[in-house]
Amino acid sequence: MTVSIDTAAAAALARDLDAADYRTDAVRAAWGDLPDRAIGQGLRGPALAALEGRTDPLAVVCRLLGVGAAASVAEVEAAFPACGVAGLIALDLVQVAGEVVVATALVRPQAFADGRGEVEWWIASDLDEAALGGELAPDHVLGVGGASLTLASLQLPAAAASVLDIGTGCGIQALRARRYADRVVATDVSSRALRF
Repeated sequence: MTVSIDTAAAAALARDLDAADYRTDAVRAAWGDLPDRAIGQGLRGPALAALEGRTDPLAVVCRLLGVGAAASVAEVEAAFPACGVAGLIALDLVQVAGEVVVATALVRPQAFADGRGEVEWWIASDLDEAALGGELAPDHVLGVGGASLTLASLQLPAAAASVLDIGTGCGIQALRARRYADRVVATDVSSRALRF
């Protein structure tokens, strides 16, 4: 299955995330070490408390795409001037209810360093248990977590002509494999995973 996305909206989103400095270190600085560790354990309350009252682009992006909390249409339009609410909707990342923008997915920064240097990606996934306030759906697309990082640490950093990522999920293994492979094919039974 080939999945297409709105490449103009995706490029606009990347510009907005760059402009907001939505990077691992900046996010950690925005909400602090304790909330950052809490996010890793599926708890978003400390991060939301740390960002309370802030309307700068980084805070809005962190609340909306980092932890899946709602934001006003005005806040989102200001934080995403290139992409806007319409672009986020086109990318299936949000929905609008009246004057409130509600996240339908998470997009989190992920830093990585290897023998080829440092890189940072934005990894999309379904809303986690903290954002949903309950159980995950059977076809839930997990974000980067302990299991995916353990698996990634087992990847051999060796050149390859082609790599096949079966069950790609959020795509972290494919992104890491691409650092050394000429070609990566990512497959998944979930069409949502392929869209991410």
